[in-house]
Amino acid sequence: MPIRPLQDRVLLDLDPEKNESRGGILLLGHDPIRTGKVLRVGPGFQFKDKYVPTEVKPGERVAFLQAVLETRSEKQINWCLPSNQALIREGDILGVVDERTDIRK
Repeated sequence: MPIRPLQDRVLLDLDPEKNESRGGILLLGHDPIRTGKVLRVGPGFQFKDKYVPTEVKPGERVAFLQAVLETRSEKQINWCLPSNQALIREGDILGVVDERTDIRK
């Protein structure tokens, strides 16, 4: 693995973007919610006098907003990663998604 996340960062293997809805309608633009599989996680971070460990575990599938990847700071962080990977903060994750669930309408 080329990178080891620090603090509350999470390295994701992004699921491919879908260009069709479940009903077969062609979608233009980005889906607002993306998913990906957690590859590695940082140990957590110090908050005041307490240590806060990361909650997500490697192997889990998580959902987050596409806008997270489009911010300037995230683009600067992720430029050196393969296009199917991203490094985001744990706080930007919306939740853990079951493997069999399609969260798009």
